[in-house]
Amino acid sequence: MNFQRTLSGMIAKYLFYDVPLVWVEGSDDILFFNWLLHHCACRIEVAGGKDICWKLVEALLNNNYPYIVILDGDYSILMPPKIAHKRVVVLQRYSFENYLFEREVIEQISKNYTKSTDEKNIIYEKYDWMIQNINLMLLELIVIDVAHFLAKTGINVLPDKVEILFESDKGLKFSNERISSICEKNKKIVDSVDYDKANTLIKKFITHKRLIDVIPGHFVFGIIRRLIMIGVKSKIGKSPHIDNDGLKLLISAAVWHTLPGEDHQKLKNAIFMAIDNAKRKRRHKATFFERHFRRIWFKKDGFVFWVKKNLLRQ
Repeated sequence: MNFQRTLSGMIAKYLFYDVPLVWVEGSDDILFFNWLLHHCACRIEVAGGKDICWKLVEALLNNNYPYIVILDGDYSILMPPKIAHKRVVVLQRYSFENYLFEREVIEQISKNYTKSTDEKNIIYEKYDWMIQNINLMLLELIVIDVAHFLAKTGINVLPDKVEILFESDKGLKFSNERISSICEKNKKIVDSVDYDKANTLIKKFITHKRLIDVIPGHFVFGIIRRLIMIGVKSKIGKSPHIDNDGLKLLISAAVWHTLPGEDHQKLKNAIFMAIDNAKRKRRHKATFFERHFRRIWFKKDGFVFWVKKNLLRQ
């Protein structure tokens, strides 16, 4: 068994490094946070899911370990958990992809794909229309999805791919028929109490936030990709080749460079404050046991590596 992948090993992993350790839920999160933290003295690690991240949070809260945990907001942003700790950062949108859905940023990336210096906007009108279309067409779908989340049915109402909800492969218009069919099928198998509560939570949320901010991140990224594809094609006559990870990296870089909204600035401040807090704790409160344990661990780990290396050579 790899000790570092057990929970106790992951908790102790901060001892291996001289810089603060930042835990994120998944590998895609690194694409986003690397651009914010690439000049910061810290190390980002993937926990491997929300459940493991929450266990790391529990250990941090109980023992005040000097690492940082960044959690997706998910539907929990509708009922924010009260976590009073400076080194636990909870996104105020569903996931990092929701922070990418910004008009100026998507416009900038679209122009990069066209390689155009033309000042004429490529996606502005399409973006504004899409926001209105999302509010009109997807509200009921999201309410039902939240109702299933509250009821813990395990059913994901939204499809894995956003393309399923569009009328055609080439447009931005959602299919009323397809959405109505999904809504009808899933609404009747969830309790009305959960539906009413979900409806109330969503209506309250959109009084001060955008509906797009509470939509699951993979779904939002699919919309972003489609906006860029259609916008660029309307400009140069052909669809660009878009690598998903490459696109996430490009938009992430633009987001952290421009900080297009208040949520972005708040998130940046919270993460930097968490890292500074971890640095202070490591500098002033490291115990003799922690320093001693780290030396022993490295000696042991080095010995195991040496044995494996030489056995493989034979």
